[in-house]
Amino acid sequence: MQGRSHLETFRNVIVASSEDWAGVAATHIAARMRLAIEARGVCHLASAGGNTPAAVYRALRADWSRVEIWFGDERCVPPDHPDSNYGMVAESIAGTPTLHRMEGERADRQAAADDYAELLPERLDIALLGMGGDGHTASLFPGQCPTGRVAVVRSPRPPPWRLTLTAEELLRARERIVLVTGSGKADTVRRALCEPGANLPIQVAADDTWILDEAAAAAVRE
Repeated sequence: MQGRSHLETFRNVIVASSEDWAGVAATHIAARMRLAIEARGVCHLASAGGNTPAAVYRALRADWSRVEIWFGDERCVPPDHPDSNYGMVAESIAGTPTLHRMEGERADRQAAADDYAELLPERLDIALLGMGGDGHTASLFPGQCPTGRVAVVRSPRPPPWRLTLTAEELLRARERIVLVTGSGKADTVRRALCEPGANLPIQVAADDTWILDEAAAAAVRE
């Protein structure tokens, strides 16, 4: 690798080896959770879905009696379905926090979204975000701009219907932490961090903390 690393211009980027990544991410998130608890007595944490964060949740340690976990998005499936984000978090989290489930299986999806919006705290403390190869985050896909706090959206991939926090709601959180791994997302990471005009949903968190493994960081380290 020659020349100056682009990462030096992004003080919000943390890079770890694939072996250490989950532990590094869990340690950073736990520290931010402690600060929220010290400041306000509770940490309202929005979880990221998908496969990437499961290892982080298994490594995460916290005072779970003072943590309330919300969901950044949910597939419209029952909670015991393999695609359920709730199911993944409930199975992976190394503790017993309060879990506020999005009821994605309800026949009236809009009512489920509206009810969840009513339950949300005034501000989330931390929103954990993943990123797809197309730059989507939560269930906010390129070209979609849902409004309100929680929206019903149609996904370009199965399962087709999702409930999601909106960009407006994610921006209301006190901080956002992006978790990305894998070489398949390296170019999208570069675009998100280096091309302000890329118009990717994940750029809602472009100025926040990103925790990457070396493969995901490769295109911004050249």
